[in-house]
Amino acid sequence: MSSLIIHPELNEQTQQKERISCLQQKRVAPKFHYETQRQSDLWLRVHEQFAPSARVSGLYKSAGKSLSKLIKEDELTLVSLGCGGGEKDVSVLKELSLGTKYLPTDLSIPLVRSAANRAKSEGIHVNTLLAFDLLSSTNIRNFIKPHISERNIFTFFGLIPNFHPQEILPTLYSLLEPEDFLLLSANLAPQGIGEILPQYDNQPTKEWLMEFLNRFGKPKGEIKISPEHADNLDFISAKFIFSDTSILIAGENQFSFESLEEIDLFTSYRYTVDSMKSTLAAHRIEVAEDFISQNGEEGVFLCHTQ
Repeated sequence: MSSLIIHPELNEQTQQKERISCLQQKRVAPKFHYETQRQSDLWLRVHEQFAPSARVSGLYKSAGKSLSKLIKEDELTLVSLGCGGGEKDVSVLKELSLGTKYLPTDLSIPLVRSAANRAKSEGIHVNTLLAFDLLSSTNIRNFIKPHISERNIFTFFGLIPNFHPQEILPTLYSLLEPEDFLLLSANLAPQGIGEILPQYDNQPTKEWLMEFLNRFGKPKGEIKISPEHADNLDFISAKFIFSDTSILIAGENQFSFESLEEIDLFTSYRYTVDSMKSTLAAHRIEVAEDFISQNGEEGVFLCHTQ
């Protein structure tokens, strides 16, 4: 059985402080939509219904084949940052050498276990599972170092849209050594974000996003999902708008929200191929090769540091 190692800062006391901060600031950190088993199950349902991996699995297989030509080392680790259900990682791993190890990491322990189980069912070597917060856990490189190889492939699938580039890209860059590769995927909007709004503005997505607030009470109101533009970035915004006075309780803290107050639940940034490349380049991450879905709405980018 694979061992699960949890970063010491990923503890309930720290997490509860951050949840309370989210309610105070009226802005929910992305990680709090994936914490519990129910949230993970709801997210997997949304993902399977609106972004099934089968539609784009060829992109990940192609990326894996390209990597297999570039990397000849027998000792290699694929480090999945935010592994989710692990489907896309497995598609890549199947194209790499049999000796490649898989290191699934996520802040959601249920998702780490789900990804590990999926990989094992395909005969992929999984030794260790890691749980940490990519944004707030400290000394991440030191935390993962005992479990990786001299040369590694870091994957970051489906998560770029959740973060402002200034928030996440410096962190990704800091984890990479010159000999490592970064394989990331991004949801694209080649025809503008209005075209992909139905992927977000639907009942399963709203049910998943509501789960965070439901942990603290019974908020009265509804979720509004809309396309937005700011700081030269296009994004989908999901906000909960209160329709009446609502009391939410987190531990010993009580929060009162009045009618028309809002909480930012979720943001999904969308790029074009060119804007993704230029955004990465601004953070010293160079795209060596890209793989774009037929409809142009998903891209996989094979990268290294400049």
